[in-house]
Amino acid sequence: MMVLGSPVFLACVASESHRAEIESIGTETLLRQQAQHEFYPYFFNDEGAAREWLADSQVHDHRPPRA
Repeated sequence: MMVLGSPVFLACVASESHRAEIESIGTETLLRQQAQHEFYPYFFNDEGAAREWLADSQVHDHRPPRA
């Protein structure tokens, strides 16, 4: 079994056509629940920006980086 340290940052790449679902109350509720476990998924519509954000998140201890 593999155990991840915390916090965990996850970059999700989605097209603009999914923006309404991503910004919905349901997604907001899910994100708040996950943050209680130091799990931070963030959504991007550009893979380059997602990769840059992930690289930046490696230098931040115990707090989400700027999106």
